[in-house]
Amino acid sequence: MSEQFKRGLKELIRIDPEHGEASIEELQRLCPDFAEYFVTMAFGEIYSRDALDAKTKALVSIANLVALGHCDGFLRTQILGAKNAGCSRDEVIEVMIQSIIYSGFPKALLGLKMAVEVFARAAPASKSKRGSSKGVSQGERAGGSS
Repeated sequence: MSEQFKRGLKELIRIDPEHGEASIEELQRLCPDFAEYFVTMAFGEIYSRDALDAKTKALVSIANLVALGHCDGFLRTQILGAKNAGCSRDEVIEVMIQSIIYSGFPKALLGLKMAVEVFARAAPASKSKRGSSKGVSQGERAGGSS
């Protein structure tokens, strides 16, 4: 196991302590080379760089995944990673609002719903001023279920 792989796995586990290691073990069973490339390049070489703090990296990743669309598992993991890095619900929701400009309402709305879901599971009593349950309910009616 290379040093970059070890560093990448450590970074991935920091982002998603509950599922990170298990997801890589599953990927290693499916295709060991793919797992090696994914962990080593994405997390061991790029994500582990120190020019940005963990919160900023998480918010940048969320914005990119919202723009891409169809990356629900990765987006959910990065939202959880943002929470674990100290981002507030309001900060993550603000990324969704800012994403409307370049990604469009449908993708940003799906991201918003996922963010609310992740934060609700983590801390059911937590409420956002801008992302109140009333506003989310209206958004869910507008966008349907994911």
